[in-house]
Amino acid sequence: MFKAILVVCSLTSPDTCETWVDAIGPYPTLAACETRALEMSKDAFKYLNGWKGQQSWKGKSFNCNRLPKGML
Repeated sequence: MFKAILVVCSLTSPDTCETWVDAIGPYPTLAACETRALEMSKDAFKYLNGWKGQQSWKGKSFNCNRLPKGML
């Protein structure tokens, strides 16, 4: 099982970043986790205009962490 983590940063202030942990997962495969991380990045750009006073946000990087066996 994998959990998606995304770092989103403001396009107008690149050192203003947030780390988001996906609330929908975990995902059974690495590919499914990566697909969700890319979806989260698109959503950040689409929906976060004006959030925290910044005009636009975009995913900067993502990681899919393997969860220990038995952990959700």
